[in-house]
Amino acid sequence: MAATIVIVPDMGGTDRRHWLMHWRSNYPDLMRVADYDAGDATCRNWVRGIEDAVASAGPRTSLVAHGLGCLAVAHWAAQTYRPIEAAMLVSIPDLAAKPFSQRRLNGFSPVPRVVLPFRTLIVASAEDGAYEHAMAHADDWDATLVLVDSISHHTAPKARHTWDEGLSLLWNLVDPVLTP
Repeated sequence: MAATIVIVPDMGGTDRRHWLMHWRSNYPDLMRVADYDAGDATCRNWVRGIEDAVASAGPRTSLVAHGLGCLAVAHWAAQTYRPIEAAMLVSIPDLAAKPFSQRRLNGFSPVPRVVLPFRTLIVASAEDGAYEHAMAHADDWDATLVLVDSISHHTAPKARHTWDEGLSLLWNLVDPVLTP
């Protein structure tokens, strides 16, 4: 079975200009999106979507998650028996900080603070201002932490962000999986 990368989007999903969708469109045979309603802030629904995607993709799967999707991956890892190879977690949100503290999120807190059973790379951005928060999760989850200048979250109208630095980080993480 071929290796697969499952994309776990942030709250609200992603539009076609987002870097995750750019990656997906460039590697359609390799990447798929976890099937859940990203507008529904119920963690168990996101976890079910990840579980279903990994079940259909198989054990040579890796995950790439953004924003609230990172916390869904941590919750999924705490309750699944399905193995995966690796996960890249980008821009982990601090649920105690605005705007999350003002949203109605169901089941995302408390965040599991146990070692994740797969290779994990956390990517934080200086522009996010959440480096210390990401560092705490890296310690809890036994993850490697990389600080980048920009993640290109925000797209200008009609612009399409590729975030090549992130794609390079992903390939470096999953390369042992993708190499025969």
